[in-house]
Amino acid sequence: TGDQIDRRRYDIQPVLELVDGLKAVAPMYFITGNHERKSRFGKIAVHLIQQHGAIYLDQKSVALKRGDDHIWLSGIGEKVVDIDEIFQVMRAPVDQYQMLLCHYPHLLETYGRFGYDLVLSGHAHGGQWRILRSEGLFAPDQGLFPKYTKGLYVKEKTSMVVSAGLGNSLFPLRLNNFPNLVMLTLHNS
Repeated sequence: TGDQIDRRRYDIQPVLELVDGLKAVAPMYFITGNHERKSRFGKIAVHLIQQHGAIYLDQKSVALKRGDDHIWLSGIGEKVVDIDEIFQVMRAPVDQYQMLLCHYPHLLETYGRFGYDLVLSGHAHGGQWRILRSEGLFAPDQGLFPKYTKGLYVKEKTSMVVSAGLGNSLFPLRLNNFPNLVMLTLHNS
């Protein structure tokens, strides 16, 4: 869900090794985050990740089919001018389960407005420093004491899973906030 690289330090090799390992299990889809946009190596990183077999969903949707089950998977990258317009273009058939890869968890209400059943997000780095059972002390674009940093959040009919990710944010240290890679299994109800 974005930030495959750190804009301050370009080291794509661990990302490519992760892509190689994950694509051996299932098709891999990705979007960009603010680090890809702000890095002078961002476009190169996207190109290399694609060369390793991951599918870039940049304001695009794909229909995933398995037997009689269908999931509409959409991806919205970091740089969006008019989010309402983008979502209208990516509109999925209403009878299909709708999943969204997005970078910013603080826009959960907006994602729900467009009927997404499940949203996968990142960006918050788990709140960076967690004290007791808090949501963390800081997250980019949410500031101090952020609301959406790690785990499952439900708003009406939309569920959102936020990954704390594998790297760091502004601070080179995590406290009570281990890196994580989320694995989900969806079941047809």
